[in-house]
Amino acid sequence: MRSKVSIAVLPAVVVAMCVVALAGQACADPFAMVKYELFRWETDTWVEYYPSDPLPAGGDQPGTNLWKYEYAAFNWGAPQPIRQLYLFFNSANVAMDATGASVAAPTGWSAAQIGPFDPDFNWKERFMATSSTYYIPTADSLEGFAVEFTWTSSVLPGNQTYDAVFSGGSEAGTTIHREDPTALAPTSWGGIKSLYR
Repeated sequence: MRSKVSIAVLPAVVVAMCVVALAGQACADPFAMVKYELFRWETDTWVEYYPSDPLPAGGDQPGTNLWKYEYAAFNWGAPQPIRQLYLFFNSANVAMDATGASVAAPTGWSAAQIGPFDPDFNWKERFMATSSTYYIPTADSLEGFAVEFTWTSSVLPGNQTYDAVFSGGSEAGTTIHREDPTALAPTSWGGIKSLYR
């Protein structure tokens, strides 16, 4: 009798273990992460701002609202080296809070702004390695990605979405400030891509 109960319980245990394993996979750490620093152009120099800072006076006014993100991309374990990086702006697509001004890429990478396309407000910066020599290998990182933009919102620029691309796939996520100890969970690429259709 006891063995029949054990056999009957076994399928339920296996199913429960599979559900836990799948849930663990969905919540696993991301393969990639993009961290940022935020700067505002003030009196001939870039001044750094932190997420807890208030928006400075004039930070959203023409002539005094030039901002810059500097990014570092981390490959924590993507199946292949990272070869492209997309950074998304105005994802809410309701107002032109950020307007691209200029972009800089690390050595061996190119940069291009894609969009906005009327009637949409969203746009993205695409960074692409010019050859496999400059890919970001597993357990490595790369700095030198930068985007300057003008800002018209009454709050400080903050986290944004990104997509890290490797051969045969990609991973979407949300940028975090360089001092944020907790990486945010990745989001679905389909959800991000739908903003640009």
